[in-house]
Amino acid sequence: SQLLHQMAQHMGQQPNGPRQRGLVLFADQGYALHRFVQTPYRGNNLPQIEADFNHVMSGLRVSVEWGFGRIASLFAFCKFEKNLKVLLSPVGKYYRCAVLLTNCHSCLRR
Repeated sequence: SQLLHQMAQHMGQQPNGPRQRGLVLFADQGYALHRFVQTPYRGNNLPQIEADFNHVMSGLRVSVEWGFGRIASLFAFCKFEKNLKVLLSPVGKYYRCAVLLTNCHSCLRR
């Protein structure tokens, strides 16, 4: 996949060059660390600053998960694998459209 290369381009960097901005993708512990991917600190006896970081980021991850859930509840076809066939239908476009319309829905419901 070209994901890391695309991330580097989006962040204004060369894939193997120095980081010019402090942007990273925060992922759960199932992902490997990479220069563009950060995961929570691991272990039981973490320094306080690392434990605080994990606590703050955990709360942010929950709100992101709620956002995904909101998209799935408004546009149920986005969560059914039988409706989304990669390489046979424009899955990315469907999902981006669902995200855009969910944002519109959120703004109108205020």
